[in-house]
Amino acid sequence: MTGDRVDHIVFTWSDRLLIGGSGLGPVASSLGPDALRMWNQRLAGGDIAVGQWFHGAPECVALGALTFGQTGGEGAVLRVLPARDPNGRISQVVHALVGAADTVDARLALGLHDWSGWITADAAGRTPPTLRPEHARDLRKLADAGLDVLPVRPDALRGLLAGVLAAPADAYTAEIAPDDYGLVAGLVARLDGTAGDLPWTVMLGADVTRAAVRPRVLALASPEARRGRTLLTTAPPADPRFARAAGLLADLGAGALTRPAAPLSDPELLLDWVEAEHQRASTVLTLVDRALDGTLDEPGRRHLNGPAGQERLRAETRLVPIAVLADRLARWAAHPPRGLDEAGRTLSRIGALRYLADAEQDREAAKRLLTAAGALGVGQEAADVLAQWRAGQAEITPTHEHGAIFFALRFGLDLSADPTIGALLPGMTPVRLLRWSAELAAADDTRAARHFLATAHAGAARSRRRRGDADVRELLRETEAFHDTIARIVLAEDLAGDAETALYRQVFELGYGVPEQELRTVLADLPADGTRTEFRPWHALADLLGGGKEVVDVACHAAACGARTADLQTMLETLPTAGLIRAAQARPDEGIFVSAVLWVLDAREYTPDERTASRRVLLSSRFLIDPVERTWPAAAARCSAYGILLGVAYRVADGDGRAAGLTAAEAEELLALDGPEPFLFALLQAAGEDAVVPVLLALARRSGAELGLPAATVDAALRTPHHKAVEIRTERVPAPATPRWAKEEPSQAPLPPAPFRSEAQAASHGGGQGNGQNGGSQDKPAEPAEPVGRAAGFAAWLGAQDRRLLLGGGAIVLVLLILVLLLAFTGGSGEKPKPGPTVYVTKTVSPSPSDEVKPDGQKKHQQNNDGNGP
Repeated sequence: MTGDRVDHIVFTWSDRLLIGGSGLGPVASSLGPDALRMWNQRLAGGDIAVGQWFHGAPECVALGALTFGQTGGEGAVLRVLPARDPNGRISQVVHALVGAADTVDARLALGLHDWSGWITADAAGRTPPTLRPEHARDLRKLADAGLDVLPVRPDALRGLLAGVLAAPADAYTAEIAPDDYGLVAGLVARLDGTAGDLPWTVMLGADVTRAAVRPRVLALASPEARRGRTLLTTAPPADPRFARAAGLLADLGAGALTRPAAPLSDPELLLDWVEAEHQRASTVLTLVDRALDGTLDEPGRRHLNGPAGQERLRAETRLVPIAVLADRLARWAAHPPRGLDEAGRTLSRIGALRYLADAEQDREAAKRLLTAAGALGVGQEAADVLAQWRAGQAEITPTHEHGAIFFALRFGLDLSADPTIGALLPGMTPVRLLRWSAELAAADDTRAARHFLATAHAGAARSRRRRGDADVRELLRETEAFHDTIARIVLAEDLAGDAETALYRQVFELGYGVPEQELRTVLADLPADGTRTEFRPWHALADLLGGGKEVVDVACHAAACGARTADLQTMLETLPTAGLIRAAQARPDEGIFVSAVLWVLDAREYTPDERTASRRVLLSSRFLIDPVERTWPAAAARCSAYGILLGVAYRVADGDGRAAGLTAAEAEELLALDGPEPFLFALLQAAGEDAVVPVLLALARRSGAELGLPAATVDAALRTPHHKAVEIRTERVPAPATPRWAKEEPSQAPLPPAPFRSEAQAASHGGGQGNGQNGGSQDKPAEPAEPVGRAAGFAAWLGAQDRRLLLGGGAIVLVLLILVLLLAFTGGSGEKPKPGPTVYVTKTVSPSPSDEVKPDGQKKHQQNNDGNGP
């Protein structure tokens, strides 16, 4: 059993005791077997204290504290309850807390008088045999809080104090109710360590059965309790000396007393000590009271306002109870005495220093004290007061830190620049600094909030904690990655995106150490719905990762939390093209992510070398056919998506003559992927002149197969001499020219298809017409109706497509359609084919920049080689 641990033992009547046998004994404990046997012997199996109801007195809750061991170094707090044994006879239940005597003492017993952890009589028989020990510091904190709320009757306390002062070395019987805990607490708090050598042990409502552990104070409704003890009553004492000393001692706060070097057993010495404490603590207050009442004479005024009087104020008010000092300062601030300005200034500094040093003694009185000090003008010297307090404070507790920061805020100090606050912050834990940062940001002190956050991060960096802080992680979960605080700082400080990312980096590193190594945990802790945070934590995390492959995980997590395509696009912009393609191929079912990838790819410009590298990756990924087909149900949207991907890998046809388009070899390379019809039509859109026919033939084969034609029939239709006899010649015939004075329509920049377009782009290009890859209106086309017969499937589908293709290669399409449809029924007859006709196709093209346009509208144009029309 160690000093920071307090153990439980529950004694009641049972047939199965923890030490064996039956009767009154231990039934539950947090001790090991050996320690339990030792304490069971010390406490006589729960019979060390016997409730007063065994002697015919009323039943009550008995409470006591005893010491054990050769030096009294171990203590036990006992709570004794009336009960009945299985035969209905009077019995009791005893709940004992055992541990070191400096923790387990009368103050702990009295402070825990209404503790919820006590075992009740009804629950004793159902208590599990193994209990968990308590932490001594936690119990002491609870006991201190319990002592603060205990009521004390001043007159009754004076009577008890007078009895002890008259016989300081005795043991006592107090003539009070067993549950009058406030009186006993007031007695023990003032005289423990002061009066007599005996330890201040108590037993209220029960008597002990062993003389070796008899308590110093006994409150018991039994005539036997007075035997060998001095009686303490609440009546005023007859001796005026003890009456005065008891009154002075009752008025002095227990925390304001200076204990003698050794306990005093002589009544005269004890009276002298009380008088000295009274003079030390309150003599100067007498002058203050006279000044406030207007009865202080002129010599007293000069003394109080001079250096000697101010030194006395500083020395003699050091231990005056905070409530008393707050009352004096409030009265002084309300009606400042005439001619005592220096005394008032000194009192204001004293009040501020006592607030900083002793606020935890009485928080409500401390607030009044600080208000009064502020009214007296201490704010003008706030920085000096803070520095003076820090220089004289040996130990800084969290309460001190809180008080100092609140003091600085109260009087307008710059928390990011004040040296005293700057010296305090490194000693605070990261989570407390972050909570202060949030509190300061909410109060619009964003500069200080940012300073606190930076201090927390710098401290963690110095400590080289690479695994993060669990408390900070919990705070990040509570505050949605600290978003509100960072947003306030960014807005108020007008910070750029990099600075915002740096703030998120600080909180992520505080919570998780190295976010890259704990990415899964970081993402799991981010808000489930990121819309309220505008996905700023995700953006910052993506920036923090610096373009690594982990950015894909961040973007996908953001998509699952409701991020828009534009958000994902911003996160993915730093990734290389090859990485984006592979990521989309690996996640074919995450449509919004695939959409964002195509957005990013379409927005980039590519060098020839970059196109070559992208082409290799796209071919190895089958041009993302699987992701595209799963993402967009509409054929037009899929065609547009393939168009973007073709533009990433090839210098495709752009419709205005600046790019020749895919070559036949490139088309054959892509046709080998055996893509769906939207992919083939995207090839047709991107194809150069020599690549159109191979693509059309592939479409024709696909159409024949869908019509259910035998493979031999389709092959014969497309590869037999019927086809070979068709000679297709294309010639450029200039289209009618537009006069130079005519208004030219501005060209539209290529836009992504509707599924990839932002609202801003839609608004700026809403009036044009386009084909998915090239610019113009991106409204999503309606799904075409299902054709009536499958024989019309290919023609109907192709006829609904790009107008540029139909104008530029319409004749070719018409010839091949006729061949497919006619030869489908004749190519398999086995007859020797007759030579087919030679077909001449005249292709109308737009004029080139070199074409000469005359003002009268006449235009030079090329004639067909043979002079014939189409």
